[in-house]
Amino acid sequence: MSKRFTDYDDARRYAGKTAREIGIDVGIRRTEEFGRDGYTVNLLPKPAHRAGSELRCEVVTPMDPLWS
Repeated sequence: MSKRFTDYDDARRYAGKTAREIGIDVGIRRTEEFGRDGYTVNLLPKPAHRAGSELRCEVVTPMDPLWS
């Protein structure tokens, strides 16, 4: 599952909602595609199995407060 947003607040709201619904950590990465900045939201593996870009993204856990 991966979803792209142009606005950080939209990405953070979606990540928080998804993390709570599924019960696992979700990551937000700032990306650039075709010259446009944006944010990509992805599901993350368990902390022991994270490597590479998964260590450099913002982690949203199911226990984080919802973004308003």
